[in-house]
Amino acid sequence: MICIVFAHPPEVKELKDLIEQLGSKSEIVWLRWRSETDRPLIALHMKFDLILNVGFAGRLNENLALGEVVLVNAIKSPSINDLPGQLQNIESVSRFADNHKIRTASLATASDPVTTPKAKQLLRSGGADIVDMEAAHLLRLANESGLLFAAFKVVSDNADAGSWDTIKKHKHEWAKNLAAVVYEFIQAN
Repeated sequence: MICIVFAHPPEVKELKDLIEQLGSKSEIVWLRWRSETDRPLIALHMKFDLILNVGFAGRLNENLALGEVVLVNAIKSPSINDLPGQLQNIESVSRFADNHKIRTASLATASDPVTTPKAKQLLRSGGADIVDMEAAHLLRLANESGLLFAAFKVVSDNADAGSWDTIKKHKHEWAKNLAAVVYEFIQAN
C-alpha cells in the first residue's frame, strides 16, 4: 500500500485521473498535507509500504529545467540541526530513476514560499537544488515510524516573486509531467 502525500490538489489531479482511468497495481491512499498537524493522519496507517511525496518544487539550481521531474536524493538545510534524518536509498526507486534517466536533486523544505534572492541563497548555501514546503516533515515522520519514504518533484517555478504566475501558467503541463513519471513508478513496483 502506497500513501501518496501532496500539498495542493492541482499537483496531483492529473495523477489521480490517470490512476482512475488506467488502474493501479498498488493500493493507493491519498493524503493532503497541510501542516505538521497532519502527522496523526499518517500514523493511523502504519501498513504503508511507502510514503510517496509528490508535488511542485521551486528551482534553486539553474541546471534543472522548469517542468523537469526529479527524484529527491537528499534533504538539505542551512542548519544541520534542522535536518529531519537520513533519506534512505531505496534500491527500487533509485533503479527506476536510473532506468528512466530521471535526475536527482537535493531538497530543502521552507515554512513559507521562497520568493526573495536572500532566501534562495540561504537554501542554496545549505546545498539544496529545489525547495518545497512539506518533504522534510514527511521524511521525519517516516523515519520516526519506520516507514520508507521517497519523493518525486516537478520543478515548477524559479522560487522568486514571479513563482505564482509561472505555476498558474504551467500547472497543468507540470502536473502531467509529474503524473506520467509517478504513474510509471507505481506500476513498476
